[in-house]
Amino acid sequence: PISDRPEDQLLVQMQGVIAEYERAKIAERTRRGKMHKLRNGQLLPFAASAPYGYAITRVGDPPRRVVVVDEVEAEHVRAMFRWVLEEDLSARAVAKRLNALGVAPRRAALWTQATVWRMLTNPAYCGQATYNRWAPVEPKRPRKPGAYRRAVKSSARKRPREQWLYVPIPAIIDAHAQAEVGTRLSKHKLTSLRNTHHQYLLRTLVVCGECGWRMESLHQQSKSTPYEY
Repeated sequence: PISDRPEDQLLVQMQGVIAEYERAKIAERTRRGKMHKLRNGQLLPFAASAPYGYAITRVGDPPRRVVVVDEVEAEHVRAMFRWVLEEDLSARAVAKRLNALGVAPRRAALWTQATVWRMLTNPAYCGQATYNRWAPVEPKRPRKPGAYRRAVKSSARKRPREQWLYVPIPAIIDAHAQAEVGTRLSKHKLTSLRNTHHQYLLRTLVVCGECGWRMESLHQQSKSTPYEY
């Protein structure tokens, strides 16, 4: 048993340092092994399932997993890109139209703006699936400061593009269409009414004492009155 003797406390600290070192080395070796298998075509760039519009099947002997196009879902994906290009719809408007048409996503109950935006900007739909694209990081301003988080690094940050690993898969749309959609979405982000045009003094700094969530600030202008607040 570990006691309060200096020798026992030194042993515990040494065991902790070695355990942290082993954990870091195991994570690094696992990452390098995945990157090697991805480069050789032995592994798919998806953690669990393929993106919406694709499916994973097994072919060959011995069987290996390959990515194929799900034609039913792919038609909805093409429609989403077409609505942005031809009708200049935003990601929020595309999500509303999908929900109105009764098109159900795979796991969620309804389509959301964030889900549609991630799909429209995903290089996988033009035939280039990516791996090592996002890096987990700690959120700078968590929504509920001080609350328990199952994962400490619950936020994500894009890695530099030269660190991305591209894996070819069947394309649903062409690269030029996706580039044009990205330009439209960037324009919508600048002209959106939900965009923050004012840097308020206490925005995201004031925390509610009841629920612990951060306060937000809104800027409103009434059409019937000449003032803003």
